Amino acid sequence: MNPVSAPPPQPSLPARHPDRLAVVLIYLVLAGLWILAADQAIAWLFADHRLPQLASTLKDLVLVAATSLLLFVLLRDRGEAPVAMPVRRPLWPLLLAAVLVAGATALAIAQIYRQRTDVEVARLQAGADLKARQVADWLREREDDAEFVASSDYYARQLEDGHDRGDPVTSAALWRRLELLARQRGFTAVSLLDGQGRRLGGTALAPAQPVPELQAAVRALKNGSTGRVGPYIGRAGHVRLDFLAPLRLARTSIIVVLHADPGDWMTDTLQAWPVPSASGETVLVRRDGDAVVYLNDLRHRRGQALRLRQPLAALDLPAAQVLRGEATPGEVVRGHDYRGVPVIGVVRAVPGTDWYLLAKLDRAEMYWGFGDEALWVAIAGLLALVLFFAAWRLFHQHRQLAEAAAVQQAQAKHLHALHLMAAIANSSQDAIFAQDSEGRYVLFNKAAERNTGKSAAEVIGRDETALFPPEVAGTLIDDNHRVLDVGMSRELEETLPFPDGEHTVWTTKSPLRDLDGKIIGLLGMSRDITERKGAEAALRSAQEDLAATLRAIPDLLFEVDKAGRYLKVQATAPQLLSAPTEQLLGRTVAEMLPVDAAGTVMAALAAAAGNGTDYGRVISLPLPDGAQHFELSVASKRMPDGQPDHFIVLSRDITERHDAETELRARNDELERFNRATVGRELDMIELKKRINALSRELGRAPPYPLHFEREEP
Repeated sequence: MNPVSAPPPQPSLPARHPDRLAVVLIYLVLAGLWILAADQAIAWLFADHRLPQLASTLKDLVLVAATSLLLFVLLRDRGEAPVAMPVRRPLWPLLLAAVLVAGATALAIAQIYRQRTDVEVARLQAGADLKARQVADWLREREDDAEFVASSDYYARQLEDGHDRGDPVTSAALWRRLELLARQRGFTAVSLLDGQGRRLGGTALAPAQPVPELQAAVRALKNGSTGRVGPYIGRAGHVRLDFLAPLRLARTSIIVVLHADPGDWMTDTLQAWPVPSASGETVLVRRDGDAVVYLNDLRHRRGQALRLRQPLAALDLPAAQVLRGEATPGEVVRGHDYRGVPVIGVVRAVPGTDWYLLAKLDRAEMYWGFGDEALWVAIAGLLALVLFFAAWRLFHQHRQLAEAAAVQQAQAKHLHALHLMAAIANSSQDAIFAQDSEGRYVLFNKAAERNTGKSAAEVIGRDETALFPPEVAGTLIDDNHRVLDVGMSRELEETLPFPDGEHTVWTTKSPLRDLDGKIIGLLGMSRDITERKGAEAALRSAQEDLAATLRAIPDLLFEVDKAGRYLKVQATAPQLLSAPTEQLLGRTVAEMLPVDAAGTVMAALAAAAGNGTDYGRVISLPLPDGAQHFELSVASKRMPDGQPDHFIVLSRDITERHDAETELRARNDELERFNRATVGRELDMIELKKRINALSRELGRAPPYPLHFEREEP
C-alpha cells in the first residue's frame, strides 16, 4: 500500500489524534473480563473438568497486560516532537486498572481456595461414606452370625440333651462345632453363659470370667432377641466386642457369647486412606456420659482404643460438635482434634449403633502450597498493574505528536496490529488459521504447527494440499468454499491425519470481512477433542456392558416407587412375570399380585425405607402347574434429603429350594414321630422288667432281668 500524503501540520493547534489510552484501556478491560468469564463458564458447564483452569487464567491475564503495553508502544507517534502543550494526567484510568487487577487477583486467590477446599471435602465425604458402610456391614455380618446360632436347632438339641444328662456343656461335638464357627466367622472365642450371666464353659481363648457389662447385658436380654455388648476392655486388657445369641431351650436358659476382637479389623480398615496422606485419619467415637470415647486405635496415638477420653464440652473438638447436636452427620466440621491440631472433617453416623465415624485431614496438609500459589497470583496481579502504569506514563509522554506523522502512524498501526494478533494467536492452545479469498494461508499459529508437524513458513501462501493427503484436502477446501459462499459461520467435527495418527477436531470457520463488509478470506479455530471422544466412547461401552449384565441376570429385577407402582421391569425369563411387561408398567403390586404376596412386597419396601435394604422375604404365587416361590432383596434409592424415593427389587426363583425344604421338614417330622414311638416302647419294657425283679425279690428269688443302668435295691 502506498503511503497517503498528510496535510500540512498546523503548529498553532494541538494535534488531534484518537484517544489511544481509551483504546488500550478498553482492550485491557474487555480482554481480561472475557478471559475470566470464559474460564469460569467452562468450569461451571463441565463439572468434571480437571484441567488447571486457574493457571490458564493467570497466563492469559499476564498476556493481556503485556500485549496492551506492546500495543501502546507500537502505536505511539514517531518522528515529530510533541506539541508543547501542558497535559493534565487523569488518574481515573490508573484507579480503575488498580481496582480491576485487585479484583481479578482476589477472585483468583478465592478460586484456588474454593477449589482446594471442594476437592478435599468431597474426598473426605466419599471416604467417610465408604468407611461407615464398611463398619455397618461388618457389624451386620456378626449380628447375622448371632441370629444363626440363636435360631439353630443343632445347638439347642445338644444343650437340651446335656441338660437331661445333668451336664449341659460336656458334649465334645458341641465344642467342636462352636470352635469351627469361631474360626470360620472371625471370632476369637465362644462362651456359654446361663441366664444370670454365670459362665458355663468356653473355648480355648474365651475369658475365664465374664465382665460385669456382659453379665448385665445377658440379664437384660429380651426373650429370643440377640444383642451386642461393647466395645469394652476385657479383663486381659484386650478390646472386646461380644454378640449374644440366646438359644431357644424349653427347660433352661443358655446364651452363646461370640467374642470378637475388632482391633485388627478396625485398624486395617479405618486407617486405609484412598490416597497418600500424612495426616488423613478415620476414627470411631461415641458418647459416654460427658465424654467422647475413641473406639479404635488411632493413627497418631497407638494403643488408645477405649482409653482416650475427651470432654464432651470441648467446643473445638469436631466429634464433640456432632455429639452435642451442633453439627449434623454429613456436615463439614472444623476444629482441633485429639492432638490439638487444626483439622477439617466429615462425620457419618454408623447405622444401628450410637457410634459416629469421623474422617479428618489436617488443615496444614489440605492447604499445603496454597500460600505459594496465592503469592504467585499476587505477583501476577502486581505485574499487570505495573505494566499498565508503565503504559499509562508512556501515553502521557507521547500524547500529542506532529500532524505530519499521522499517515506513517496509521500505516504502522496496521502492520504492528498484524504482528500483535499473530502473537496473541500463538499463545492459544487451539489451532488458529486464516486464509485469503483464494484459499491460501495467511495466518498459521504455533498450535496449528504442533498439530500438523508443519511450520508456518512451509504453509503460508499455500492451501490444504500442503498439509493433508489429496482426498482430505479436497474435502476441507469444499467446506471452506461453502462458508465463503453462504457468508455464515460453520461448526463441524472433522477427523484429520496428524503425524502421530488420526485425531478428531472440532472446527469453527467464519468469513473474514473488510471495513465495507466484503468477504476477504476465512478465519478458523480448531480444538483437538480426541481424548473427549475416547472418553465418550468408553462411557458408551460401559453403559452397554451394564445393560448386557442386567439382561444376563437369571432373575426378575424391577423398580417401583413408594406406592408400589412398577417403573421398570427386567426379566430374562418371561414365565417369572405375573403379567407381560407392558401390563405391569404403571400398575401397582397390589393390582398385579395376590393379596398375601402384595402385602409381603409392601412390607419389604417399608423395611427398606427405614433400613436402606431388606433381604430374605419370600412370596408365593399360585400358578396353573403349582405354586411358585420367590425370595425378595430390596434396596432403597434416596433423594438428597435422605428420604426414600424409589426401590430396586431383585426377585429370585427359589421354588425348587422351597419344595426341597418343605419335603425335608416333612421327613424330619415323620422321623421324630418314629423315634418317639420306639423310645416309648423300650421304656415300657424296662418298667415291666423292674416290676418282675421286684416281685422276684419279694418271693425270695433272684431277679431274672439284670438292669445294669439302674441301681438295684437290696
